Amino acid sequence: NADLLLLVIPIAFLFFSFKSLIPGIKIFDIDSDNEFVYQFKDDYKAAWRTVDSLEQQGLTRSALEVVEEIYKAAKKDNNQPQFIKSVFYKLKYGNYIEEDSHVKIVNDVKAEIDSADFPANAILKSILANIYWQYYQNNRWRFQQRTETVNFDNEDFQTWDLSRLVREITKYYQASLEESDKLKKISIKEFEDILVYGTTEHSYLRPTLNDLLAHQALAFFVNDEASVTQPVYKFELKNEDDFSPAEDFVDINYTTKDSLSLKFYAIQLYQKLIAFHLDDKEKDALIDVDLARLNFVRSQSVNSIKDSLYFNAIVDMEKQYKDVPYSSLISFNIAQYQR
Repeated sequence: NADLLLLVIPIAFLFFSFKSLIPGIKIFDIDSDNEFVYQFKDDYKAAWRTVDSLEQQGLTRSALEVVEEIYKAAKKDNNQPQFIKSVFYKLKYGNYIEEDSHVKIVNDVKAEIDSADFPANAILKSILANIYWQYYQNNRWRFQQRTETVNFDNEDFQTWDLSRLVREITKYYQASLEESDKLKKISIKEFEDILVYGTTEHSYLRPTLNDLLAHQALAFFVNDEASVTQPVYKFELKNEDDFSPAEDFVDINYTTKDSLSLKFYAIQLYQKLIAFHLDDKEKDALIDVDLARLNFVRSQSVNSIKDSLYFNAIVDMEKQYKDVPYSSLISFNIAQYQR
């Protein structure tokens, strides 16, 4: 069952923690005859304390019953953060209770995607992509021994080959960003009660839901392990323009015939994120993502002078943002290069 738990844990990725979630989001009025009101008096905080208490006592089924009530209330209130949190806990407890829950977990997330409102459906698509990828990472040996046709079941991702899995992961990460214009208008502060950041002091670098979901997708696209094919028309980063200043880089037209090139999807996503932050008054988020772009290009470029192109680019960037305190990150990268 440890393997099953590993499948559920990635659902949390950047959004959730199993414990100590900060509740208290303002909610809408709900009917006085609603059972949830009677039990919890409009208080999600009290409801989650009950869930916590039952879990600590090992009463998983009872905790799940309370979560189901929270889920119903959150859907009725259209309280998206609490809805996402309740879905996460439903999957978590379902994993504890049910045997062979891999496929059920995925199917449950798909069902929630189909029925959820925006932006919860976008978040759930990112979560599903992450579940698939973590499943691969926990079961590499199975995929390494599998061909594209052996025991293939179109509905059971446990039988897929790696190319099919990567296609599905890519599809759902891209789908999570389909309504990026709307995601850009949603401040991450609206979800702060269920957010858990690895580095709290840098959380402001992901100011919108679009930033958060885009960086989740990028984490996959830049992963060398996820690059599984060597097609005839392989996409390569080879031009000097790949190292150009942000305002020029965003206008480069990248094309490829390689539909599984994660590098291609990564460089396009870097363009979109940089373009989004190009006119920010505060430049920290722009510096952060543009520096990540340059480091990615340096690591992937086949240009023979890529190191000097990289060094010149970050030196120019340091000069451009010399009055921005966060430019110390650029200086750090310059020092790392010169070591």
